Amino acid sequence: MKRLITICFLALLVAQGLAQAAVLPVEPGKRPYPTIRSAMNAANGGDIIELAPGVYTGPDNRDIIFTYGVTIKSR
Repeated sequence: MKRLITICFLALLVAQGLAQAAVLPVEPGKRPYPTIRSAMNAANGGDIIELAPGVYTGPDNRDIIFTYGVTIKSR
């Protein structure tokens, strides 16, 4: 019985963490996140930064320090 309660509690914690994840869309030159750095600065662990097709140039799109647990993907 204790093991079942522990498993249910852990599943609840995982589900809560997934429900709070945000998707931060990045499109060059468009708000709210015109650069990869602007999205990374706003991201928390578990969030997803989604890059629109395009060319990402300039200082705010390179030499970025990545936040632990943030996923970057393309559309």
